Amino acid sequence: MTVTGSPSASGEAASQGGKPGTTGDLPAISGHQNALDGLRVVAAFAVLATHVGGETAYAFQGTPASWVVSRGDVGVPIFFTLSGLLLYRPWARAALEGSASPRARPYLWRRGLRILPAYWAVVLIALPTMSAVHVRSAWPWLQYLFLMQNYDIHPWWSGTGAQGLGQMWSLVVEASFYLMLPVIAAILTWFACRGAGNLRGVSGGAKRRPPTPAPRGVSGGAKRRPLRQQAVNARARRLLTGIALLGASSYAFTVVAFYPSPQPWLIATLPRLVTWFAPGMALAVVSVWARTESPRDGQVSRFCRTVASSAGACWLIAILAFAIACTPMTGSELIAPPTLWQIEIKTALYSIIAAALVAPAAFQPGQAARLSRVLGNRVMRFLGKISYGVFLWQFLVIYAFFAILHMKDGFHGGSYTTIDFVGLLIAISLLTVAVATTGYYVIERPTQHLYRLVRTSGAGRHARRRPEVVIVAARQRLPGGTTLGAPQHPPQRLPGGTTLRAPQHPPQHAVPAAPDPPYPLAPAAAPQAATVAGPASQGSPPPDPAPAPLAVPPRGGPHAAGRPGPRQPGRAPGGWPPPQAYQRWADQPAPDRRSGRPPAGLPSRDRRPAGRRPGPAGRPGREGAGLQGAARQ
Repeated sequence: MTVTGSPSASGEAASQGGKPGTTGDLPAISGHQNALDGLRVVAAFAVLATHVGGETAYAFQGTPASWVVSRGDVGVPIFFTLSGLLLYRPWARAALEGSASPRARPYLWRRGLRILPAYWAVVLIALPTMSAVHVRSAWPWLQYLFLMQNYDIHPWWSGTGAQGLGQMWSLVVEASFYLMLPVIAAILTWFACRGAGNLRGVSGGAKRRPPTPAPRGVSGGAKRRPLRQQAVNARARRLLTGIALLGASSYAFTVVAFYPSPQPWLIATLPRLVTWFAPGMALAVVSVWARTESPRDGQVSRFCRTVASSAGACWLIAILAFAIACTPMTGSELIAPPTLWQIEIKTALYSIIAAALVAPAAFQPGQAARLSRVLGNRVMRFLGKISYGVFLWQFLVIYAFFAILHMKDGFHGGSYTTIDFVGLLIAISLLTVAVATTGYYVIERPTQHLYRLVRTSGAGRHARRRPEVVIVAARQRLPGGTTLGAPQHPPQRLPGGTTLRAPQHPPQHAVPAAPDPPYPLAPAAAPQAATVAGPASQGSPPPDPAPAPLAVPPRGGPHAAGRPGPRQPGRAPGGWPPPQAYQRWADQPAPDRRSGRPPAGLPSRDRRPAGRRPGPAGRPGREGAGLQGAARQ
């Protein structure tokens, strides 16, 4: 039973289709995929049909239809495959991209809030009303409240669980996978990063090496791109190899469950059924691999597009495998212990069925695809939302339905034809949907809101512990709309998790180099100091400072000097004046080279006293000497 719910819609949204070789036709690796809701509905009602068939004994009549009904438990591996796909995909993405893996604590907290509240409500109703004799001690309550009933070597119930809770054995396996997934993902990532799979020099999370100079005419990014793609390919192959070994371990564990002596309680445990999670994990790796592949139209991308567009062929494979499963090769239709080979063949066929059904939906590029429109319509999305409740409440609804109508079940003399079975299945399905809808809006949805509150509070505490240092530089606006701002630098991570980043300014416009006049300027406005701000304190940029006025009139004209001199008061670092002063010089006409005066016909802008004005060129005197000295500089 999968209870993954809707993945977070943050990050890269699911694409809506596109041309080959672009990201539009690649599998969606984040966001909500509506086609998966339809598969969840198919699996949930397949399990419900099996339980109704067992209660009416219709699944044990030996007809082809009864064989199909008895194999409705194929919905369990579909649920497990969906869980492997959606839950392992963040770890697969982190392993292939070399980024940080998801944290285990928020993940486990989210899983617990998703499955436990509604499950506890069912247990609190089923145990006192249907197993009152056996729940007078604390141990049965601990077993069922904490999902430990599968590991009881000598259970006090018959079948797969206590009355009203017989379907919960699969939820125990699901919860075990939740707990072990961070450990399994860490081992797979370690195995994938060994040897050629290490993204050294091309990934921030791996050990870096000094960059290799690129050949002449080849940029460094173009030279490093093949190296990174080779490392990603090596990691993906190692991940798939590790997942294949993980799935094969289930078949070896099944042998241990039967030899040297049969141990029936080991059949419903995670080591034996992890092979049903493996197809989903492999699909997660392939979908992320296609997203990180370069070039975009590579072999993995073409494979995903082919599978996504071949949903009919994949479903035909699933139907053929299901037809084989509806034979004595996979065991009797009656409730009887299967042999070793029967259970091995059934496990392998169910894995093929689940992979063939989930793969086309998992590789869909967006919601506009045909399969997404069929499996992800409005009705399917709603039923997929309450599918967990359909799984939880179905046995209570079945028992209540037979008790209220005073009907006999198949174990107490009841006999039902095909028409009777279909009518009962429709009526019980409608009641189960009603109860599941009530449970969703009363129990499941409020707990999801509780998770959001806890997540937001944790994010706020995390932000206060690790502030961001924002360096705000003063921006200067020149006449004519030219703006000088701080250069754009990438964020830098300081020890302790503090982020050092510069503000994002508009594009800068180049200003030609200006000569440095040999006179002091008025002190410019002091630049603003660095400020420390949290993630939410991103205010508007500082206002443009007022232009700095000229303190001393120019001596010898604005273009008397041709190179920067020593640093003077009021000048910027390096001896250059502020850009406002340069713009003022640029607006003045060029002076006469011989006299140092403005061109004829233009009024003089020299406001200095007459005694300080320069004399004619070559004329001895104080003013001429000053002009000649300025010209020689």
